[in-house]
Formats: sequence, structure tokens, C-alpha cells
Amino acid sequence: MPPATTARRPETEVPGITYDRFRVARLLERLKDRLHIRRAIEVPSTGAKACPSLYSLPLALAGCDVTLVNAFPPALANWDALGVRDRVHAVRARTDRLPFADRSFDLAWNFVTLGWQESLVPTLSEMARVAPAVLLVQQNGYNIGYPWHRFLHWLFRLEWDHGHTRYFFPRTVSIEMKFAGLERLEIGLLDQVPWPDPPGFRDVRLHLAGKRAHPEEDCDWTVPAVDCFRARRFPAWMRFLGAIEELPVPLALRWPVNHLFYILGFSSTGGAS
Repeated sequence: MPPATTARRPETEVPGITYDRFRVARLLERLKDRLHIRRAIEVPSTGAKACPSLYSLPLALAGCDVTLVNAFPPALANWDALGVRDRVHAVRARTDRLPFADRSFDLAWNFVTLGWQESLVPTLSEMARVAPAVLLVQQNGYNIGYPWHRFLHWLFRLEWDHGHTRYFFPRTVSIEMKFAGLERLEIGLLDQVPWPDPPGFRDVRLHLAGKRAHPEEDCDWTVPAVDCFRARRFPAWMRFLGAIEELPVPLALRWPVNHLFYILGFSSTGGAS
């Protein structure tokens, strides 16, 4: 009798995820120019409500060599489709024991997925060892949607499976980064849109359908952002929201309406250019 196989489910990234890919791309492009990045490593490159192993695409499209730790192999077809497969290298490794020499990269970074670890310090210390600049992008607990999302989990008695909520706040992440030896921390915000993050309805639907326990790697993904990168153009409404996000509004006023925050830090022998 053949072994049972787990059914994969089709998933299409929602427009909100396409927009956050758009804004993360803008951030990475700026850092590439500012820090003269030629080699970058994403640690790890797993997914969070999105197809894994694609958030570093903008760096490859800008000419960088990219290493993905614990990549999702099916996603690499998108790198082929965009003509940058030769710029990506996939490795399997523990995030707290990377198989690279000191300063092998110019940037080490992660998008959202470190928050499931009890402590970020072991992984951040390795990231700081292999690169002089470390970037961490996290969900923003000050967004107006965060308490609503927690309420929905309480209301429907659903297990919270979005990582440790202490890492939704920049103070806690900053402390972990300092313990890892990172200095001159720079905090910023991105993914500013008029709807709360997350609304929670898709999350509750998947929980109630018994599908939420599936990791992102168990999905067959359709990623609209790949077509946008291919065309070198995102939808007009995203470009409009992006222009609003670029306005010089004080950071203190933006926390309730931005979905993500980031912290950029430098190891003791590295620094900003």
C-alpha cells in the first residue's frame, strides 16, 4: 500500500501581502544603495502568511547575490521566471549555527519569522557574525488591528499561533539585538495602509476549517507580486499608497497605521556607510 500523502492546498496571496512585498522591496533597494550590498543572506527564508523564500527577490533583481537559509524549493521557480536563479543559493542550516565564515555577507536579514523563537539572541548573534549589518522586520503590535486580532482568537477560543507577541514591539526586539552585540539601532515603519493588520477574518476562517495548522510550505502558492516584479510595475493604487507612505509624517503618528516595523543594527566591527 503506498504511503499516505498530505493534501496540499492552493493559496493566492491577498493584495495586502502584495503591497507589503512592494514596500519591503523599496526598503531593500534603499539599503542596497546605502550600504553597498553585494551579498545578502535571509535567515531563515520561511513564510508567514505568504509564500516563503521570495522576500529577498528585490535584492537579486538589483544585482545582489542572495543566500536563503532553509528555503522552500518550489518557490525557486519564481526566481527562474524572473531570470535571477543564478543569483540565489539555498542552504539547510540551523539559524544559530550558520555554515559561513565571518563577514561572508554585507547584510543578514529576516522577515517576520524569527518571533517564534524563545530568544532571538542566538540567531541574531550568528547574523551579526556573518554580516556587518542586520535587518529585522517584525509585525507591529501598535497597529490598531492587533488588539482586534487577539480579541477574535479569544472570542472563538483559537490557539494563538503567530509567534511570541513580545516581539511585536520594538523595545523587546531592540533589547534582543543589543544582547546580540548590535549597535546604532535604527527603527522605521513600513506597509502603511488604511485597513488594520490583520483583520483576522481569513485567519479565523482557516482555524475553524481546521487548516490553520498547515505551515506555509504545505501550500501551492500563486504570488501576484512576481508578475509585478516582472513588469517592473505595481498597481496604481499601491503606488498611490506608497507615495502617501513616503510623506514626511512624524514616526510617532504612524505607529497605529503601519503593519510592520523594522530595526537595522550594526555589529561592532561594521557600520553605516
